[in-house]
Amino acid sequence: MSTKNYVTNDVVRARAKEYYYKHKDDPEKIEQRRANSKAYYEKHKNDEKYKERQRGYTRKFNEKNREYVALRSKEYYYRNESYRNKKLDRCAEKYETDENYRERVNARSRQHYWDLRSKQLEDKFIEAVDKIEEIVHS
Repeated sequence: MSTKNYVTNDVVRARAKEYYYKHKDDPEKIEQRRANSKAYYEKHKNDEKYKERQRGYTRKFNEKNREYVALRSKEYYYRNESYRNKKLDRCAEKYETDENYRERVNARSRQHYWDLRSKQLEDKFIEAVDKIEEIVHS
């Protein structure tokens, strides 16, 4: 009878956690861990089984930690909102001071306006032609 040493997932997790906390401040170990993670990702990034497994893990985590995920999402939104506001302020300041930038923005805006307007008129024209065809053929 052969005896095998079975190691449960809990034991593996405990060892990994112990190793992590033992070496969490060591820059060489951190860099090595990052390199290993990146290599593992590069090796499996086109593997459908790996992607499906990762989706499953993400879905399970999101279901178990709904409050945390919602909070993280809110923080992400507000962080991006402050970034967007800063960017808008910088653009407004640049618009006021830089003549070339103002001309570029205005030209782009005019082009965008006329592109949308032509699309709108084209749609109205197509509707009008369809109505005329209905009237003619009826």
